[in-house]
Amino acid sequence: MKKTTGNLPFEQQSAGKLLLTMCLPAVIIMVVMTVYHMTDLFFIGQLGDVTQLAAVSLVSPAIGIQSVFGTLIGGGGCAIIARRLGEKKGGEREIAGSCLLLSLASGGLYAAVLLAGIGQLLPLLGVSEQAAPFARQYLTIAAISTPAVVFSTAFGNIIRAEGAARQSMTANLLGTLTNILLDPLFILVFGMEVTGAALATALGNLLSALYLVCYLRSGKSRLAPTLTKHGCRTSLIPILTLGLPSALGNLLMNLAGGIQNRMLTGYGVPAVRPATEKSATGFNPAGDCNCNKTAVFRPQRLCLYPNGGKIKKTDGFSI
Repeated sequence: MKKTTGNLPFEQQSAGKLLLTMCLPAVIIMVVMTVYHMTDLFFIGQLGDVTQLAAVSLVSPAIGIQSVFGTLIGGGGCAIIARRLGEKKGGEREIAGSCLLLSLASGGLYAAVLLAGIGQLLPLLGVSEQAAPFARQYLTIAAISTPAVVFSTAFGNIIRAEGAARQSMTANLLGTLTNILLDPLFILVFGMEVTGAALATALGNLLSALYLVCYLRSGKSRLAPTLTKHGCRTSLIPILTLGLPSALGNLLMNLAGGIQNRMLTGYGVPAVRPATEKSATGFNPAGDCNCNKTAVFRPQRLCLYPNGGKIKKTDGFSI
């Protein structure tokens, strides 16, 4: 049975229809994420405490590494599964099972590293003694949510391989809107400050992960994970190899943000705050607004890349 993106199978859709169906949800996600980043910073800023805002900014590169693992697994898994679906050779559930194993293992391992080494990590990131309690609170909660972040990032990409762009968008929006709604409640109403911001983010990530689990188990997806020794043995290395380029770009962005933060700490908290008011992805508010331009073009690559694997060879030509 052919999978569809809308009412028509992939093989019967025009390039324009495919572009619209697959890329529009990704454009919406990127625009909403821009609003989400600024909203999170806005409510923390309402506390009037530059130390708390600087603490969140300084630990953001470490938190951003979570998405590196998700991009690594999701990008590689999506490419391999799309190719399998195009070749109609089967085995996509085994590959999804390998991605699930990698997501949980890498998320759990990174969470353990953050929790065990948080005392040594904070000075390395440039967190002062004044900001350390706030940074520790925020980073601890963020670390605990790492498996959910890695899973939702990975499988949000992976399900695009079968044309589930709408479901991927829904998962992202659920987490984002949950965070936006809970931020003012936890931070301002309950007076939980940075702890409230971290909890709102963690609950949003957990909700995204739960939605994806429900979708995979609903019977509507061909990618319900199946763990087998043969699948793990044959697919783990290809998944990591294909996902490495995108993951490296994400990693370097976070490292650059961490280095910039570290250099600015020499000028004190007041200098760090305005220069490094960052979201977990390492962008500042002005940069987030500027990135709306790329929100129109970048999803075309992200969405057409996996779906190119489904296009059959015709007259000696293939994509």
